[in-house]
Amino acid sequence: MQHRRILDHFDVKDELIEDWRLYIGPKSDYYIKEWLKVRTGHIFSFNVSAFFFGIFWLLYRKMYQPAVLYLSIFFAEGFIETVFFNYQRIYIHPLYWNIGRLLVFSMLLGLLGNWIFYNYSQVQITMIKERFPKNYQPKLSSKGGTSFMPILGLISFVFLSYLLQLYLLHFQMR
Repeated sequence: MQHRRILDHFDVKDELIEDWRLYIGPKSDYYIKEWLKVRTGHIFSFNVSAFFFGIFWLLYRKMYQPAVLYLSIFFAEGFIETVFFNYQRIYIHPLYWNIGRLLVFSMLLGLLGNWIFYNYSQVQITMIKERFPKNYQPKLSSKGGTSFMPILGLISFVFLSYLLQLYLLHFQMR
């Protein structure tokens, strides 16, 4: 009943809410509440999962393009800083600098996560409904929702990269 009062306040159709619910999957009540705020112009709202899990949250929510963009910006920014600091002969301990960078990126994703998820999802939902106009509901559930597989893939990639690096370092020392 309380959910209905919230929806009446925002003037949203039940069909749209049901589409969102199908696409979001787990924790849909939380995201629907936050997306209703986004629709009224609130860009910033704190998403604890996005803050603490960052790239893993993006992958878990199947937001692959934003995840690639996030990593690209993170690494590009790190590269530019390294070049700049070396050019200016500025030394900041790498541990402190990387913790600071990580906090800034985490805070940005925490504050913008719901907005990013909303906008990404709206594009995906629209594309699915245009592609499958008569029977789009099952596609919303399969295209949206959550998945641990991309997270396992990223962790495996990082682990294998680390092993390769150790292997190559072993042969360099000979």
